[in-house]
Amino acid sequence: MNINRAIAVSLLALTLVLYFIYAPLAVILLGGMLLFLGISPLFWGGGSGCREESGPGDGGVVQQEARLKSEGGHTPSPAALGGAYQQQEWMRFEEDVARHIDSFLIFVEERFRPQTAAVFLPRAEGRFVVASYISSARTFCPSARIESGHGLLGSYIKDGVFETCLHELRSTQQIDYYEKPGGARSLLMAPVKAVNTSGVIVVDSTDAAAFEKQDLDWLVIFGSLMGQSLYYAYLYKMNTLLHEEVRVINDWSQRCMRCKDLSTLLHDLSQILTTIFGYDRLSISIRDTETRVARVVLAQGDTAADFDSLEYSVEPNTIASLFFGEDMDVSSMDVLCRPFSGDAYEVRYSSREGRHSGFSFFAALPLGLETTRGLVLLEKKEGPLFGKKDLATMTQLIGAASLAVEKILLLRQQENLAIRDGLTGLYNHRHFERLLHEAIVRSHRLTSPLGSGSSSVEKVPVALVICDIDHFKSVNDTYGHTFGDTVLVSVAHALEQGIREGVDFAARYGGEEFALILYGSTLSDAMETTERIRMKIASLEFKTLSQETVSVTMSFGLAMYDTDAQQQEVLIRMADKALYRAKDGGRNRVECVSGREEDR
Repeated sequence: MNINRAIAVSLLALTLVLYFIYAPLAVILLGGMLLFLGISPLFWGGGSGCREESGPGDGGVVQQEARLKSEGGHTPSPAALGGAYQQQEWMRFEEDVARHIDSFLIFVEERFRPQTAAVFLPRAEGRFVVASYISSARTFCPSARIESGHGLLGSYIKDGVFETCLHELRSTQQIDYYEKPGGARSLLMAPVKAVNTSGVIVVDSTDAAAFEKQDLDWLVIFGSLMGQSLYYAYLYKMNTLLHEEVRVINDWSQRCMRCKDLSTLLHDLSQILTTIFGYDRLSISIRDTETRVARVVLAQGDTAADFDSLEYSVEPNTIASLFFGEDMDVSSMDVLCRPFSGDAYEVRYSSREGRHSGFSFFAALPLGLETTRGLVLLEKKEGPLFGKKDLATMTQLIGAASLAVEKILLLRQQENLAIRDGLTGLYNHRHFERLLHEAIVRSHRLTSPLGSGSSSVEKVPVALVICDIDHFKSVNDTYGHTFGDTVLVSVAHALEQGIREGVDFAARYGGEEFALILYGSTLSDAMETTERIRMKIASLEFKTLSQETVSVTMSFGLAMYDTDAQQQEVLIRMADKALYRAKDGGRNRVECVSGREEDR
């Protein structure tokens, strides 16, 4: 007999003595004994029930809490928000409950020495299944259930009777939880009661008239105490899972608000969605607020290449059009989750995207607070649709991410206002100075030949081009400043289109003057690039209000860092000198400082 059993027997004996001396005190002692020996292991993770087998359910909620405490209260995994995780946790908890109901049944066994004692808990309306049992009958069915209106006990439950004492059963009487008549002659049934009746406890004996009224009273009190303890255990489990959810959501919200980089935020968002929900394909697109063109900035999973870096304008009859329509208020939108329609391919973003079938349903999540800034698309090939709880969790995660997206885009807009020219969108003069300085610093690259044991500085060429529009004052005076602004914007666009994105830089130097920084370009490369831009600008045509066609030209001055100048101020002065040489030479031309023919 183990220590729990010895304590239980001793306390039970004391309870029985007290019952005949002072019944209320006996009830209090029994209640305290049950709460301490029975349900306390559900909260503190210890204890040993009648079941000695171990399995995946061992530990339950209590060991998880102990683990969190031992780890310093670290935030639970994002998986805690997923339906699969919670289903698994409840399965583990049910195993814990069954083991500890075994501990309760020790008291029943010591008092009644029954053939069978079983606890049935509800699983559906009017249906109760075995939660735990002890039985010496070979015909006991562990998978048995009591159904309202069916069988001996079911007929009582149908009439709302959960408390009964049967004295004279026939030995051939079929009882709900036996596969065939088990020889039971007497039976007690009492409710396992909490706020409402939540289950029943049944005790039977092979002896006729084995139970008296005081036995039924004892079992009713026992069932009430068991019901209360189970009720608080389930309540504790619900609160624990809710607490984990709150901690994960709070951690995610804080991470979002700390994030200052859009790419990092969207990567983190894809990771948390993967952990919680899983998917076969995920894609995230962000729309430019000015051009209204959206671009898929992240694509993962099966056939993700269909969407990778895809740029699209919103087309009708696409999933994206449901969120990116004009004047749509994203705050009133819900997460859209449904199967794909029929056999025909349903376009996600653009008619130009790759088309692969096999995906059965999707969830679309809009990013943004008032207007749709972006769209997250989760696609799955099989499995049930996301449930209401999953969709509610998605809404919480996307809400925090949307706030962060708005913050990041606002910061980006403010940064652009500080470094960009308001009219042309090119970098302004002040930022141009900084970019040129950084390019010069980067041009001094430290190299170490393999196995040489020494290092040397390799200088990367940097070309600076300063240019301006020929006779621009005359254009402004003749056609007006509005027309002049149109020319400036078009010229700026041609300059930006003529250089390498992310490598070279274009800036508005002042008025009708512009500057180009060509990193890593030799003199001949820089001359070729500049000449191509000059020809492009000369080919532009502008229409005035009177439908007159007007063209403009530009003059360019080019200087090479280190070849023509070793200091930034001198380099700018030399490029400006080359520009004036181009103007003096007849305009609409490219001039460089260097006179070495072999570099041309």
